[in-house]
Amino acid sequence: MSLINNLHHQFKTENARHNHHLKRNKILVLGRRGVGKLSLIKDIIAKSKPDTIKEETSTVLLPSTSTSESKDTTEHDDPIHSGLTLPWHISTRYYTADVQFWIDETVDEELVDPKVIRTYESEESGVGDVVDAVVFVFRKDEPSTFNDIRSFLPFIARYEPAITLAVGKSSNKTVATKASDMVADNQYMDWCLENGFEYVDFDARIGIDRILEALQSHMWDGMTRLSNVMSGSRSKLSFNDVADSGNDDIDNEYSSIGTVKLGNPELQYNQELLEAISQLKIGTGVTAADDIKKNKSDASQMRQHDVDSDTELFQDLPNQKEIETMHQQLFGDIDHDDDDHDDVNFDLDGNGEASDGLERVLTRLTSLREKCKSLPDDERRKLAASVAFSFGMQLEND
Repeated sequence: MSLINNLHHQFKTENARHNHHLKRNKILVLGRRGVGKLSLIKDIIAKSKPDTIKEETSTVLLPSTSTSESKDTTEHDDPIHSGLTLPWHISTRYYTADVQFWIDETVDEELVDPKVIRTYESEESGVGDVVDAVVFVFRKDEPSTFNDIRSFLPFIARYEPAITLAVGKSSNKTVATKASDMVADNQYMDWCLENGFEYVDFDARIGIDRILEALQSHMWDGMTRLSNVMSGSRSKLSFNDVADSGNDDIDNEYSSIGTVKLGNPELQYNQELLEAISQLKIGTGVTAADDIKKNKSDASQMRQHDVDSDTELFQDLPNQKEIETMHQQLFGDIDHDDDDHDDVNFDLDGNGEASDGLERVLTRLTSLREKCKSLPDDERRKLAASVAFSFGMQLEND
């Protein structure tokens, strides 16, 4: 049974049973046959609750076939997983939630059936109303499998799921140089930044941890809050939680980004931005936040400075064009989300939930942090400075 047909059946069954709309708590997992969609879901559940993974694997995750998707091949003798819906109970220190993974297969762009894509986009199908996360899985060594996601961009643009991840996996048989891997990863990351995705290298040390963090840090529809830790407290979505931070510069520079205050519906986004850049160090230790807090115009003056003609202190500062490009990557689409606001709405609502704008900015910052790990020190400092000044530019637009 195809995913769309399966979903139609599930909508009718559950709506008849509960007489209400389905919650927006579905994770749509897309990818070509054999890229590792089912094995990725197994890894996510195993990582989130290792004590119970054996039971879940035998009763829920594995399809009724002896062939496992984990062999990492895109040959068409692999089992078909399109239409599978798999439950996942999320339990964190802040909340519990029941969500579902929905699996569907993609095909080469030339073989895409327009009717299937239109069905995804149609209100009648109901898919967009309940999907709040899209996890696209592809093979890094087969670029054609990455292009499959393009067909789903109209669906994603229309329904705007809160989480959009592009997960790159490699075949065990693949032998590639580090240089070629880096070039490919940078290309994937650039596309993801331009199209609102977060690129996750599954083969990296923190690959699975980052995927799990992205899914667990979301405020899922229908979740149950744990009041003993949520009432009037602070929830820190720290990048350093992904893995041991070590001593590199970028960990220190980004350590404060991701702090979200809870329980204060009147908190203004300016305060969030100032806290986010409070530890972003530029060049040899100058802190951008110091000048921005003192006077917003200082940030503008520093950005307009000619790097080539200034002292060594400012040699790593980005130029105006680079800052504007970074600002567009971080805030470009968010600025136009709400016609009633001219800036990014980082306020918290009455339930203490962070706005979608803040979540998207944090997601993009995480992608940038991963990109920085492969850059030389001077380029890494320059990128961090671009992030800091783009935040300053956003403050000035207020």
